[in-house]
Amino acid sequence: MTVPVPSLTLRPADRARLRGGAADLGVRLDDAALDRFAVYAETLARWRESANLISYRDGAELVERHLLDSLACAWLCSAARDVADLGSGAGLPGIPLAVIDPDRRVVLVEPRRRRASFLRQVRRDLRLDRVEVRELRAEDVDRSGDLAPVDAAITRAVWRHDADLRLAVPWLRDGGVLLSMRADIRHPTPAAINGLRDEASLTYRIGRGPLRRIDVFRAAR
Repeated sequence: MTVPVPSLTLRPADRARLRGGAADLGVRLDDAALDRFAVYAETLARWRESANLISYRDGAELVERHLLDSLACAWLCSAARDVADLGSGAGLPGIPLAVIDPDRRVVLVEPRRRRASFLRQVRRDLRLDRVEVRELRAEDVDRSGDLAPVDAAITRAVWRHDADLRLAVPWLRDGGVLLSMRADIRHPTPAAINGLRDEASLTYRIGRGPLRRIDVFRAAR
């Protein structure tokens, strides 16, 4: 008996699930966006072992666990002219946010060389001309010299507790927003620090998955 090998790319059913799930989040995906997500899935499948990228069993899990989860924060930064994805890793949520708004500047901040190379490949494959890949640690922004502050900085389960608050402050314009996406909703919302004020803490669920949380902080100097 031959056991079918799960597909790591987006099948028609996965594309339909992505379109419908995005609509539930208030995000409209046209065919061009779906094609870009399909190319992203193919690039992930080629690179995920060598670059130690995200884990997923098939296209359906990629859609629900990673792509739709990344789009859950889209409405909170819809007005942002530019976004920084701090500790970007496989490009989540930065790449999905760039796909739905290719004209917005998206800065992917990733210190590990192999992952940064992967992100550059994704930028080329998806033709996302407004995406920038910065191979540096988020905390080294003050030493980089040429990085302009952004309207929104996003972290997705990268640092523990409130470390992302301290790292995000130099990246944000006055009035900019930090979106801290967390899987553990039991952990208390971090206390605001100098330069940031606590604005909201929101929970959401993708499909039948677990509850997740986005902590929202506003830059106020």
